[in-house]
Amino acid sequence: MSSPSVALHHLEKLRTLGLLEKQLTGEYNLVSTVKVGVLQNYVGLFGYMLPRFLFYSTLFTTMLVLYPLLYPFDLSTHNVMALVFGGTASAVCWIETYRVWKRKPF
Repeated sequence: MSSPSVALHHLEKLRTLGLLEKQLTGEYNLVSTVKVGVLQNYVGLFGYMLPRFLFYSTLFTTMLVLYPLLYPFDLSTHNVMALVFGGTASAVCWIETYRVWKRKPF
């Protein structure tokens, strides 16, 4: 912490969330614990908690949609493999995004 006031600010935020209680002596006691390990799968963006996999899902889906638009489609091995790998990556990422979203702690 850069200063005592920053520490006090964070302690008060935890108190207002109901995780700490303040004694008459000014000491703080832990009321309940929160398992934050599940939050490592999320990113805060514009006040929303979004699964990290959402960005990968969106990227792979956009690439999969743009590929046939930018390159003429024929049944060459390169085009077929690009669509297979792109479709697989997109599907796996969307499945993982859904699984993480289902377990959201908020």
